[in-house]
This record gives sequence, structure tokens and C-alpha cells, in this order.
Amino acid sequence: MASELPMISNFLNPFRPVKFEDEGSPLIFVSDQAMQQFTAGNYFFTGKRGCGKTSILKISDTLFQNENDYLRSSPRVEKYKTTFGVYINLNNRSTPDFYNTRQNKYNKKYLITSGSKQALTTYYLELIVLHKIIEHCVGLRDAAIFMIDDDCEKGISNIICSEYRIENSHNLDHLVYEIESALVEMLEFSRCIREDIPSFKTRHENKFHFVVGRILQALKGLNQDLNQIRILIDDSETFSPEFQAALNTLIRTPRGEPVAWSIAYVDGRYRAAETTIAGQALAREERTIVYLDGLDAAEYEKFCTEVTRLRVKRAFPQVADFSIKDKLAAFEIDELCAESFKGTTNKRAIAFLNDFEKRDNRSQKMWEFFLERSGIDDVRSHDALRKKALASYICICAKYRVPMYYASFKTVVSLSDGCIRDFLEVLGSLYEEVTHACSEPNRFLQLGPYDIREQDRGCRDSAARKLHSISDYAEKNGYHLAKLVPFLGHLVKEFQHDHKYKSALKNPDRAVFSIQLSRNDKYIEIIRDAEVDGYVRRVEVGARQGVYCFRLHRQFAPNFDISYREHSEGLIPIPPIFLHQIEDRDIDNPSTWAMQVFDAWLRKRQNPGQADLLDDGEDEL
Repeated sequence: MASELPMISNFLNPFRPVKFEDEGSPLIFVSDQAMQQFTAGNYFFTGKRGCGKTSILKISDTLFQNENDYLRSSPRVEKYKTTFGVYINLNNRSTPDFYNTRQNKYNKKYLITSGSKQALTTYYLELIVLHKIIEHCVGLRDAAIFMIDDDCEKGISNIICSEYRIENSHNLDHLVYEIESALVEMLEFSRCIREDIPSFKTRHENKFHFVVGRILQALKGLNQDLNQIRILIDDSETFSPEFQAALNTLIRTPRGEPVAWSIAYVDGRYRAAETTIAGQALAREERTIVYLDGLDAAEYEKFCTEVTRLRVKRAFPQVADFSIKDKLAAFEIDELCAESFKGTTNKRAIAFLNDFEKRDNRSQKMWEFFLERSGIDDVRSHDALRKKALASYICICAKYRVPMYYASFKTVVSLSDGCIRDFLEVLGSLYEEVTHACSEPNRFLQLGPYDIREQDRGCRDSAARKLHSISDYAEKNGYHLAKLVPFLGHLVKEFQHDHKYKSALKNPDRAVFSIQLSRNDKYIEIIRDAEVDGYVRRVEVGARQGVYCFRLHRQFAPNFDISYREHSEGLIPIPPIFLHQIEDRDIDNPSTWAMQVFDAWLRKRQNPGQADLLDDGEDEL
């Protein structure tokens, strides 16, 4: 029976699944950013993966509002029934590439110029949007959310069929089928399965917005509150550059119709200004870019707290209030030091502990005592002192071979690295740790604050899960990324554990790598893919030219016993000769590789005449 208890605990886990798409009935925190969409204007939501882009779009999706119990009863959303939101997910959607379609004597009339290829691309994009609008109308009609009679259906069908050369349809269900047939026809044409596309209509004027306006007008007959249609397009970075330009052009030319757009994409992977109109870009005043990674520390902590509260409330309705901030609490570095030395049998650790107990200054904390013994006692600011405290703790644990612990609310928030999905992943692991020997979840709900060691095990479990997921979930270069991340993690460890030469104490939290741009394009592309997949973060470092700087996602920190805090300005240069070894299958020991890179850096540091151009100058206190 005892072996079944963890299964019961896992089944009750309120923090999994962590991905919006994997939840049956997702709980969504209705943020002020999401509520902007119920007003006029176009919004571009961007940020790293897992930062909440999909949730924000879904809040405005009228069909989803009806299907989701939480949104259906939300007083904030209930007030805004004037917007007809249509959600479109581009992930895993097949799109044609008319620019690279093989030309022959039959299809060349469609592909004769770049303009005609762009016309096909735009036409296909418009059909995708119209197809989703009609699908939503059918779903909302069947759910009795929209009142749609025969005249309304005929009016909508007539305007689309006449402008897009779709087979005549007398109701919306048939219209959905006919638009699907036209999309398949164009997809087959792009793949040279067919050589003609009779449904394609060469146009002198783009009437997409006019058609959407007429659809809204037809719906308003029996649904008088409606005043705008908002198109919500998710994963827009998966579109080709040609489709991105076509989408931006539609956004730029509403022609006075009540059509608004919300676009979500991974930061840096969408061309947010490019259009198909020569010499004209999508201007800033035509869109509002919302950077979801731009939350300050207090806002992000509040976001994490509210999402956690919602998750717990759904799983355990009887719980009146739940504060993850109180449960995780706050632990000072000296508390973690005491826990690390508790029960140690290491002779050197015991000797250090005895020396600490005999210190003259009884108010001196252990990490301060270690800094003083290391000759690093001239710390001039509170911020520097805070960084030295963690650096000292990391070096203490490394030198005396005692365990390092990750615990506290701020630590877990920092490990999530601005990604709510990763925050929930840590809590999911912590929940299993706290309740693994219990048949009921009461211990997780009632206990507080959680034990330091339980929190640490939860942080380490989620970190290990993320590390092991790389080869399975990396979109490209899975093998190389699965090798690269441990190599880089061990390299940071070498720098942050260096108590012998004191570089870890002089320049704490060194975690940013730098590689030369001109000589490592192949590896930079791999790293950029890792950025999209959420395993590394790009770092802008002042005015440095010719280098690409990045760091690991902080959730990896417990795998290597390194800092989870904001990085310092000091760089970790990776010479090309070592970077190229990532691809060498005979070099597979990340710890050995990291020591070689660190030793090379140390030799240059000790010989200023051979200083590498990527080095950051002398370390300072």
C-alpha cells in the first residue's frame, strides 16, 4: 500500500500540467495586460516561452470564454461582451510556400512575379482567418452564446463566397467545409500535387476588412452588444517571413473597419514591422508592443502568487486562502549555512565549524567569517554585500564538501527566470516532495514554512527534469544542446566555486558567456535555437562589439550548485578551440572540459601580457 501513496499525491498535484495546452480546463489569471484587448487597437505580445502569451490571448477568445468555467464566471471578462475574439494557433499548421513552388507551363500564370506569389500568400492567410471566424460562429451558435438565424447565415455566406470565389453555401456549416476545401486546394498547388487553383481570385483591391466588417454587421442584427472583431494569432514566429509580412500588411490596412489584432510571438523571432507595401513599415503607432518579460520583480512575484492561489483553490475548494510566499518563507544565508553543516562528518568542515564557534566577534555570521579568512572583507555597498553573501555560501559548501541548499520564496521565483511555466514546475516537484509519504495533501496545505531540505529537493528535481528534457523537446539540435548545457553549467561551476584563487569571491555571480561572432556562426545558431526553446537567455552587455553574450536559464542552477541570482558584469569567454569541442563525440566529460576552459582563462589572467580581448579587465571588490 505504501508504494501507491506517491501516485495518489501526484494525481492531486495542483501545479501540473504546467503547459496551457495540456490542461483540460485551464485556470487563467486575468491580468491588466490581457484586459487591454477589450479596447480598440492592435497589441503585439512578446516574451520568452512560458511567460503567459497564450493565456493572455485566450482571455479574449469568445469561444474559450464560454468553455472555461473560470472565465465564464469572471466579473472582469463578463463586462466586455462587445468584443468577438477569434483565437488562431499557428503551431503545427501546414502553410504553403508559393515562393519556392516548382514552376511549370501550367502553374506559371500564378507564379510569374514575386507580386503574384505574395498575392497567393495573402489570399491563403485571409482564408485561414475567415475559416476560424466562421468556425467560432458555428460553435457560439450551437452553444446559444450568439443568436444567429438563417438570414444571418446566408448573409455571411454570400459575402465570403462572392469575394473569395468559394462554392455557394447557404449555411455556416457548409461554408466551413468549402473554405477548408479551398485551403487544401492551395496547399496542394504549392506542393505541385495540382497545377491549377480555380478558387483563387486575382484582385484589384483587397476587401478582407470589408468582408470581416460585413460579418460583424450581420452578427449585430441579433447580437447588438458586439462592436469589434479581434483576431488573436498565437505562435506567430512559426510563420515564414513572407507570411509575417502579409500579416503585418493586413494589420496595417483596416480601412476603417472594426477589426483589431492581437499577435503573440517569441521575442526576437517575428519581424514586427515588415509589410508587403514597398517603402512602408508597420509603424509603432499602429501597434502596441507589450513585453511580458518586462515585469519588475514585485509584479512578477505577485503574478506567481496569484497563479498559485488559483491553482490551489481549484484543486482544494475548501481552502479559504493560500499564500505560497508564506509557505516558502524567507531564509537568510546564515540559516542555510547552519543547515549545510548540520550532521557533517567531514573533518575539514568540522574544523572550520570549531574555528567559527571560537570567533572573537560573536555577531559575525558564518559567511562573513569565511570572507574575512579569505581576505575579502572590504565590501563597500549593501548590494555588493548581498552578492558576497551568496558567493561565500557557495564557496563554503564547495570547499568543505557540505550540501548547498536552495530554499525560500525569492529563490524559487528567481529559479523560474521570469517564466511562470517553470515556476509551476518547481512547485509541482515541491508538492510531491512534501506529500510523498501522505495519502492526503493536508501537509502541503497546512504545513508552513516548508522545510529547507524539502524545498531543496523540489528545486533539484525540477532542475533535473529540465536538464533531461533537452534532447526530447529541443526543436532543433537536440543532441548538441543536451551536451552543451551540462558543459556550460560545469563551466559556471568552475568560476563560482573558485575559492582557491578567490575569483568567485572577488567577482560573484559570474555566469555570462561570451563568444566571438565572426568565427562561430554555426554555434551561435545552436545557441539561438536554445534561446527559443527556453534553455538559455541572451544578454546585452554594454557597448562590446563582435561578441555574442548569453547565460543559462536559472532553473538549471541546482544541477551545478551555482548562483540563482542576477548575473554580474564579469564575462566567461569561451575560446573557439574549446567551443568546437562541443561537436566532438570523443569529448563527453563536461567537468573535464570546464576545468580546461577555466585553467586557460586563469593562465591568461595571471599573465596580463597574454590577456584575451574578451576578458573584462581586473576583478574588483
